[in-house]
This record gives sequence, C-alpha cells and structure tokens, in this order.
Amino acid sequence: MSPDPSGTSQAQPDVQAPDAGLALAYEAACDLLRMQDATLGNVRSRATQVLSTAALLTSISAGLGIINLDPKRGEVLAPSGAWALLVLTVLIGALTTYVHWPIRGWIFGPSASKILAERSHRSDVDHLREFVLQALVKGIDGNDHALKRKQKAFRTASLALVVEVLAIAAAVA
Repeated sequence: MSPDPSGTSQAQPDVQAPDAGLALAYEAACDLLRMQDATLGNVRSRATQVLSTAALLTSISAGLGIINLDPKRGEVLAPSGAWALLVLTVLIGALTTYVHWPIRGWIFGPSASKILAERSHRSDVDHLREFVLQALVKGIDGNDHALKRKQKAFRTASLALVVEVLAIAAAVA
C-alpha cells in the first residue's frame, strides 16, 4: 500500500508501471485494428456502389431496348450477349454479397472475458499485457487474411462491372 501524501494512510493498491514497449505495442495494435475495420467499411461501401452501378446499367439497358424481351421488335442484342450480361450481373451481385457478409472471428479489440479468464490463471500484470498483445497480433493477422479476401472479391466485382460496361457499349455501337 502507498501512503497518502497528506500523511493519512489510505488503502491504495500498488500498480505496476506499464512497460513502455508493451504500451507502445498495444497502442500500435489497437490503431491497426481500427484501420482494418475502417478499410473493411470502405471496401463494403465501394462494393455497394459497384452493385448499384451494375443495377443501373441493367435498367438503362432494358430501357434503351438493348435487352429486348419483345420478340416482335427483333434482336438488338444476341441471346448470348444477353446471357453474358445476366451472368456478369449475377456475378457482381454474388461478389458484393460476399464482401458484405459478416466475417466470423473478426477482432475489433481486446476481449475482456479472455483477459479475465487468463487473469484467473496468472495475475502477473506483465504476463497479462503480453497475453493481450499476443491475442491482438493474432487477431490482426486473422483480420488481414479475411480483409484481403474481401478486397479481392471487390476487385473482381469491379472488373466484372467494367466488362459489363464494355459489353453494353459494344451492343449499342
């Protein structure tokens, strides 16, 4: 117990000063987790824009008669072209759905329940700090792997959108 500077004795637990290196690593890990979460949000937002653009292109194509459902008007787009546009639109929809799908095991920060469980086994403060950092680093690695898969799906959806635009432009020309 530490004595009170006023001279009276108050019960205050001695708190071990944090290791500066561990504190810096903890701060860096938490910052990286926040950046990963922001990046995931941005990728999902852009995926929504890709899907919206694909839906808009499909509507405009139908409105211009590129995708013709009336056999009396004749073919504007060959059936194979219409099928290709349908496949591209479905592909874009599936990829953007995947990007938006929740990620199992995504780590946002330290788990209080895991810290308490570890504390019940070993209450050494430095050990707990290292335990938390190891869990955060493992979470960062898992998040990074999942984030890269979502980004790859987004890039593929974007490429499919470009192909769809080129197919529609070729049909109009």
